[in-house]
Amino acid sequence: MKISLVDAAYEYLKAVNSSIPFNELYAEAAEKAAVPEDQLRRKRSSFYSHLSLDSRFTQGENNTWDLTENHSYDETHITVDQMDGDDDEETEDNDLSEDDEDSSADTLDISSQSEDY
Repeated sequence: MKISLVDAAYEYLKAVNSSIPFNELYAEAAEKAAVPEDQLRRKRSSFYSHLSLDSRFTQGENNTWDLTENHSYDETHITVDQMDGDDDEETEDNDLSEDDEDSSADTLDISSQSEDY
């Protein structure tokens, strides 16, 4: 039976019972899920997104990952009061006047942008 990358990551973290750097976690999960070599780079960002959205996982400092069940609620959840409040200063500096918006729209040509990222 084939196992998903996220489920493979869950099993690996359950076995090691500690936080793991993302690169190591991805390598172990990809090996366990038998991801073909030619698909490793392509699946990496998708794997990261799935980890972020899966409530079984929590991200720690320095891009380490662990199971949420290994941490208390207070360790894995932040309140609005704990969020950085520097956004107000940044917004004031980035506001464009109407003249600036018109001139920047003239120079931006999104039709020529490539979809091959």
